[in-house]
Amino acid sequence: MHAKLPLAPQDWTVKRGGNYLIKLAMFIIVPGLHQMACKRWIFGGLLMAIYFAAAFTAENLPFNLSDENYSSNFLAPNIMEYTRYLAWTLVAFDLKKLEERDLRPNLFLVLICIAGTYYLPEHYAGNLTVYVENENTVCPVFCKDDIIEYDWRTLEDLRKHRIRSEVSAGELLIANISHISTYATIVLATPEDICTGKTVKLLSLPDDKYYCDRGNFKGTLPYPYLVLGGPNPEYTGYGGEKISMVAGLIASGINARKIGNIREYYFWSDGVTEALGQVLLLVYKMTGLNLFELSGSS
Repeated sequence: MHAKLPLAPQDWTVKRGGNYLIKLAMFIIVPGLHQMACKRWIFGGLLMAIYFAAAFTAENLPFNLSDENYSSNFLAPNIMEYTRYLAWTLVAFDLKKLEERDLRPNLFLVLICIAGTYYLPEHYAGNLTVYVENENTVCPVFCKDDIIEYDWRTLEDLRKHRIRSEVSAGELLIANISHISTYATIVLATPEDICTGKTVKLLSLPDDKYYCDRGNFKGTLPYPYLVLGGPNPEYTGYGGEKISMVAGLIASGINARKIGNIREYYFWSDGVTEALGQVLLLVYKMTGLNLFELSGSS
């Protein structure tokens, strides 16, 4: 074997070389296993636990995280990759002594971890649409720091302006401006109201910008709604109300419900309390488990 592999020790055999490669492969595939074989049980076990926990989480992220929480979506995969790179670096420094590492006591643990990653029942939380309310526009229904979950109006309904998923004036609506702002509001006027001039008692709209021709709305916004409040209200009603005009695709959230409050469990300080709430919210997004219900106030 030394003639074919000059870098290998002179007394190596095919069997010894095969055992070495098997160990190397196992240490590469399972981060933390190498450190456990080096008798560093706590550090190796920690690496292994972090890696498999991150891998399992990355495979079960709710769909909505990729849209509304872009950075959070890559947190678990990044942890998984960094753990793997650290484990590989430690293996590289130990290549000369790799043959001395005893793999047998750890093999059962390895099989358990692999089975746990690929065969435990997976929880797919679905397209969770959850956000933390930042205003008191519709309080006391939904107030600041409330955690709100809602359903999307389907794209087909939005495009075809179907009445069955429409919201009427006076109803609660979730306006979703992707990556900018999501907020609860009240519908003050529907597209039909704007088209037929029923908004004259609320405020005066520029006729040259928003009008209706044979049922087709024209102007800068398709199927616009007038809603209460918003991050940058364009209008002020006759009664002093701050009013925003939003497109139908933004007026997309219906069936809103409160699942908790980000400050539900006060602990130590406001900052710690909010951090705790964010952790519980992340648990809900990733697993569907609502730990806010324990307080009985949700």
